[in-house]
Amino acid sequence: MDLTQVIVTALSVISTLGVAWFGYNQHTKDKSTDKKFEQLEEDKKERRAVVNANIGRIFGELHRLLHELHADRVYIAQPHPLSSQKYITITMEVTQHGVSSMAGYVQKLQLGEVAAFVKELATRDYRLYEDVFSIQDGKTQAIMCLGGTQKVAIRRLVNTSGDWIGSLFVESANESDFDITKVELGMRGSGNLIQYILPPYEE
Repeated sequence: MDLTQVIVTALSVISTLGVAWFGYNQHTKDKSTDKKFEQLEEDKKERRAVVNANIGRIFGELHRLLHELHADRVYIAQPHPLSSQKYITITMEVTQHGVSSMAGYVQKLQLGEVAAFVKELATRDYRLYEDVFSIQDGKTQAIMCLGGTQKVAIRRLVNTSGDWIGSLFVESANESDFDITKVELGMRGSGNLIQYILPPYEE
């Protein structure tokens, strides 16, 4: 075998080995990518399951407040997006039979339109308005009146860093008096539970 044949044979072997190595390497990478993708999907499913479980617990608390406090409407309003907080939306709500929903009035409402009221929501831990006409923010007062609200108690919800992430509302649409002490204690207990499992609102 002359030198030329030796070189050709060697190059052929090297080429074959290179193709085989590339195929093996690519197969290994593909398997690794598939495993990473499967893990990501599994993690997403687990997070979704946790979020769904937390939402169920929150609705349970809202229903409990509705009945134990003899309220007409209980809901949560959340600012969004959390990074810039441009809007506020009612994300979860329960009502007594025959009582209209407030959620239709507060969907992606610009914070600037109710700036004075939002400032209270973000800074005051608890506030009870025994007459909605005592609310200083004109648009908020109008929205409450449209919903038939007579009295409203509001509890601020914060994350572990103390940042405002939403507000819990308990409303009465009739002339009967709230049991002020019972309302405040009930909202404090529920608020403490809700605020640490409340998922951020995603449009």
